[in-house]
Formats: sequence, structure tokens, C-alpha cells
Amino acid sequence: MKIVFVLILVCTIDVIVGPPVQPDKKKAEEEEDPSMGLEYERYLKEVVNILESDEIFRKKLEGMNSTEIEHQEKFLIYNSYLQDVFNVLMSDKPFNERLSKVKDIGKEAGDVAQHLELVSKGVRSKLDELKRQEIERLKIIAKLLKKNINQRDVKRYREKLIDLVEHLDHSNPTSFEEDDLRRLIKKATSDLSTIDKKRREEFKNYELEKETIRREKLKNLDENKRKEEEKAFEELQKKHKDHPKLHHPGSKDQLEEVWEKEDGLDKGDFDPKTFFNLHDKNSDGYLDEEEIEALFQRELDKVYNADQPEDDMIERFEEMNRMREHVMNEMDKDKDAMLSYNEFIEGTKKDEYKKDEGWNTLDEEKPFSEDELQDFMKEFEEKRKEKFEGHAQPGEVHVPVDPSAVPKPADHLEGDKKAPDVQHMEQPNPSLKEQH
Repeated sequence: MKIVFVLILVCTIDVIVGPPVQPDKKKAEEEEDPSMGLEYERYLKEVVNILESDEIFRKKLEGMNSTEIEHQEKFLIYNSYLQDVFNVLMSDKPFNERLSKVKDIGKEAGDVAQHLELVSKGVRSKLDELKRQEIERLKIIAKLLKKNINQRDVKRYREKLIDLVEHLDHSNPTSFEEDDLRRLIKKATSDLSTIDKKRREEFKNYELEKETIRREKLKNLDENKRKEEEKAFEELQKKHKDHPKLHHPGSKDQLEEVWEKEDGLDKGDFDPKTFFNLHDKNSDGYLDEEEIEALFQRELDKVYNADQPEDDMIERFEEMNRMREHVMNEMDKDKDAMLSYNEFIEGTKKDEYKKDEGWNTLDEEKPFSEDELQDFMKEFEEKRKEKFEGHAQPGEVHVPVDPSAVPKPADHLEGDKKAPDVQHMEQPNPSLKEQH
């Protein structure tokens, strides 16, 4: 079993960079180093020192910055470990058979972990080695976190370390036990849910921001120009909606079209078992999220074209995720964020699979209501006023203030309150459209 995200960025040793530790600084660093809260702190230093003696690793260490560290936190930093653990577990037939009977892996994490006693000694040995490798990797990441977080911010440092090791029992660095499997399952299922929820919230804010900016622009136009802009906008919207009917994601008709158009096979020869094996690209017996999302690209091409101004590629990305979530809700019975061979085949036997009810795209199902938009626009206006408070608004000229009325620097800094940073509300980032 494995879980892969759209755009997963796995933090591995290969991408860990940062300036090497100078020998003459080691003693001072150890003296000022606050307790990391990990029992293997001393070993962490030994591992890093050994790695830093390697010329290739030292070269890779030279470009790391805090922005890259923060960016990696948005993804499952333990994804590679997660994949490796379940690939090893699924190679054990008794464990595989027990797991296939689980209805909800997130809710039954404890029961699944107890099945670890069924696996062979060879499998347990492989799991032990994977855990040891993961702990060594986490030690290096912890070292980088320490380097990139303000040394005085001990609380934030400790919080990040706790989150870093929640997917395993770091107090036992040598063997993989039931508690390790339970922690890994619970952490992964929780993070998956959080990531999708955050994605939906961010997309909703993106759409609210885009519509707010459009309406604000109209306010500053004269009547004739405003009518022209409204007409042009309506024409683009109409053009965007003028597309072929979409198949219901995961339906027989949708999969048969992929079989025929993408796989180049005769539609009359369609076979679910062969289809699954064709699209299980790494032949691990599961369709992960990337492999499932790949099945929707032809449907998405019917609606979104990167070369057309009326088509928003950020919306295409969200549409793809909506399709993926819909299919997983219908077929992923154990809620492990992937489709096993059995789950897929069982799904093709249902009545829903044979019905093609079509698919309502985002332009037919708006992510926000008019009331939500009005609230957002009000907040937008308030933040804009705060940002420009004390500065000339567009089209205004301020009369110079009497210098004697200006507060002294110390007094000013003491009573000043920094205005909220609202750069994200000024204009959606056009570069985002190039991501998907």
C-alpha cells in the first residue's frame, strides 16, 4: 500500500543542503544547543558530522534556505517511508489478506497494527531497517530545522520536532513495532484529510479574490467602458461553458474512452482487470492518487485549454481533485487514499458504474455564495483602507504635515501597529496558472 499526493515533495537526504558545520564551532554549538526533545540528539550530531565530511554531500549542503524548509512542510515529509513500509507489508501474504478485509484503515489503525504479528521474520527485519533509515533521515532534517529557525524561538522549534516524528516511535530507534504502524496509519490518514481540506479552502479564497478584483476594477470605469468589460466577460464565460458533455468520473463510459483513446485499444475489448494493470504504472497492485488523476486528463482537456484566456488552469487543477475525491469516495472502501485491485474490480460491478450521469464542472457549481462574496469584498475593502492609512490613495494628494506634529521615532514605534499584510488580496498570482 502507498499514498502519493498531487505534487508531493519528499524531503530526502538527496535534497538536504546548507552550510557545513565548522570544526571550531562544534563546541560552542553543543553548549548553546537547547534539548531537542529527542533521545537520539547525540547520534544526530554524529550522523551529520559524518555526512559533512563527504565532499558530494557538502556541496549539496550549500543552498538550503528557510523558505525551502517551510515549503516542504506542506507535504507528507515521510511519504517515501510510508510507501516503503507498506510495500514491504503487502509482500507478506497473511498480512495482505487481513488488510483486504479492513473497512476503514484510519478508524481501525489499532487493529491493523496488531496484524503485524502475522508477518514473517524476514519482513520484520526489512521493517526494522526502514525505521532505522527513517530515523537517521529525520535527525538530519531536525538539524536543518534548528539551523533555519530562530534559536530563541525554542517553542516553535520543539513543536516542529514533535510534528516531525509523530509518524513513528522515536524512543525505540532500532525496531519496527505495532506502535510504529499505528502511528504511521493515523498520521497519514489525518494529514491526507487536512491537505485536501486546506486545498479546498485555498481555492475558494482564490475564486473570491478573483471575483472581488474583477468587480473592483469595474467600479473605476465609466459607464460605457464598464458595459464593454461586462460584455467581454460574459462572452468569455459563455465560450468556456461551450464544451462537450463530460463523462461521470470512474464510470464505464469514462474508462472505456481512456481505453480507446489513450491506450489505443478496441472499445469492444474493454476489460476492467486489464485496464487496472495497464494504469497501475508501478505494478504494486494499487492505483494511487497520481495514477487515478491521470485517468481524468482527457475529460479535463474537454473543458480547459491553457492557450485560451477563458480557461483558468488553477480551476482545472481543482476540477481534477474534485474528480479524484469523488471516485475515491465511491470506490475506496478502506479509506486509505488509493484503490486496490479488489476495490477497483468491485466498483465496476456496481450499478452506478454502468450509469453515466455526466459531471457538473466548477462553473456550474460555484465554490461560494453571493453572501460570502459580499463579506469577502467588505473585508477586502477594510484591509485596503488599513494598508493605505496615512498614505495617499490613488488620485489623492496629501498636504505636507507640520514637522513638529510628527511623533519622535521612539514614540512612533512604541505606539505603532503594523498594518496587516494583504499582498495576497491585491491580485491572484498569474504564475500559478503555469503549474497545471
